[in-house]
Order: sequence, then structure tokens, then C-alpha cells
Amino acid sequence: MANGKKTNSSGRPSQNLPVPTIEKFLNNQSAELEIQRQGIQQQAKTDEMNYKYATKALEAQVKDREDSRKHEKFFMRGLFIIVLLVLGIISAFTWYCLKNGQTQMIISILKFLAYVLPSSFGGYFAGVAVTRRKMAGQNFTQYKTVSE
Repeated sequence: MANGKKTNSSGRPSQNLPVPTIEKFLNNQSAELEIQRQGIQQQAKTDEMNYKYATKALEAQVKDREDSRKHEKFFMRGLFIIVLLVLGIISAFTWYCLKNGQTQMIISILKFLAYVLPSSFGGYFAGVAVTRRKMAGQNFTQYKTVSE
């Protein structure tokens, strides 16, 4: 107390604040805590709603994929049946030709297929490549504008 100021036990000068100021400060602190509590509750509600939405979206996605798998299974089964029928018809025709001595007909059909099949597969895979490029957003075809 050399210079006449009051000090507390830590050696710092003591501050005598009026009681209404302290009460106002405490009220402000309690209001801030209440606002934070409400914010936390609101965040918890938001998280819960997001969780519910995500689970519903996943359930819908599972159902959509189930329908897609059913459709793909049906398509593949039909394709398998068609391939088996075509192979059966080809086998029966080949057996008939061999049994009746028509080997020259089989040779001419095989020659025809040697020309047709590579072209068919090439055209098919070229179409697949074009579709993939279009799906990827790469439009490689350039069109010229014709002015009249």
C-alpha cells in the first residue's frame, strides 16, 4: 500500500465494481449459455433429420438397385435362351448337312461368315465406342454450319 491503492491477495489492485454491473454481466453470460444450448439442440435435431433422410435415401437406392438387378437378370436369361436356340439351330443344320453329304454348303456358309462376322463385330464395337464417348461428354463429331 505504498501508493494508497488497495490490493488483493495476488498483489493486483482490487476493483470495486458496482453490484448491478456484476448482475448484468452474469445475466449476459447466462443468456449466452442459453443461446449456445439452443444452438446445440438445434444442431442435434438437424443431425437427426439428416440421418433419417440419409437412411430413407439408402433404402430407396437399395430398392432401385434391386429392380435393376431383376431387370438385368431377366435380360441375361433371355439373351442366354436366344443364344442357345441359335446354337441349337446351327448345330441341327450342320448335322443335317453332314448326314446328307452337303459339306460344300457348310464350307460356303463358313466362307460367308468369315466375311460377315468381322464386319459385324467391328461395326458393333465402333457404335459402342461412339456411345461411350458421347456419354463421357467428348463430342468428337464436328458439324459445319452451311450458310445459304
